[in-house]
Amino acid sequence: MKKGPAFSLPSEHFPAFLRAIDGSDRPKAVLVDELFKQFKHLPGVLSLRKGAIDSKLSEVATKEKKVWKVKRDAWASIGRITGSPPH
Repeated sequence: MKKGPAFSLPSEHFPAFLRAIDGSDRPKAVLVDELFKQFKHLPGVLSLRKGAIDSKLSEVATKEKKVWKVKRDAWASIGRITGSPPH
């Protein structure tokens, strides 16, 4: 099985990444492009690829009724137990 591109966003930026996803009503391709533009120039980001963002988006969120919702376990991975934090 072929593995997708590695996701290389430093952990300190991961909470902002999740907040940028949660509640978005953008189509996946548009959201991936926006996330790429938002995070590619941050300190510590050496090599962020759209394919890796696409894979990570599928891993951490689902689209419910045209709105992206971050999965509970993704919030838990950053110390949030329930639901999304305020934006």
